[in-house]
Amino acid sequence: THARVEVTHYMGFEATQRREFLFIKNAFVLVRDETTFHEPFRAEVGPAWNTQHVGDARGPNWINTWFSAHYFGGQKLFDVPPWDLLVWYAPRENTMLKVLPEQADKVQAESRVFPTRYAWEGDVAAGTSQQFVTVLLPHAPLRNAAPLAAGIAALVDRPGVAAVQVTQGARCEVAILNTAGTALNLECKAGSAVSTDAHAAYLDFQGGSLCRAQLLQGTFLKIKAETVFQQADRGDWETE
Repeated sequence: THARVEVTHYMGFEATQRREFLFIKNAFVLVRDETTFHEPFRAEVGPAWNTQHVGDARGPNWINTWFSAHYFGGQKLFDVPPWDLLVWYAPRENTMLKVLPEQADKVQAESRVFPTRYAWEGDVAAGTSQQFVTVLLPHAPLRNAAPLAAGIAALVDRPGVAAVQVTQGARCEVAILNTAGTALNLECKAGSAVSTDAHAAYLDFQGGSLCRAQLLQGTFLKIKAETVFQQADRGDWETE
């Protein structure tokens, strides 16, 4: 599932926030955030994730999170079945991962929830943008999710384009968000070279061989030198 959201005057600032999602059932979600500023000001900008628990094992650009129960008005309504969520951010310079239980507001505190952020702080200029790429990867509970985090890599992270690779064992999944639909040539860190102009794409490799694929509004897909899909006009396509 692919979706885009655009909010002008985001949070009351002279800024436009664009968020784009690619939901891969039932594997992970790729999120591309782009904030464009329309006047100069001092800003702290970046994606936030609210949770109840963060594991002790964490990296400079990832945390492992989970919920244990659902609360309303400070009262526990029911327990949540155990399941974790790895929150991974494409690494950026001068950007810090923050876990902020002390900054929970009243409603969050009643729900036993607190904020986390991957944030950049500085002076912004009119007409400039900041992009952030996030992978949300649910998984069975782990004491240390570092091996899962190590399997995620950003292939492209530039304004309007986000492509990631998620590798677990012999399986390699590639997810692409390509707002303008420009021709991309990706050198995957494991598997095959990929070329496409789709606005969004998902590729599933097993042992280096393409098993499943879906393109949204594209005209071609090439794996190495082989043309897997091509047509004159943009359209959606997927393997059977």
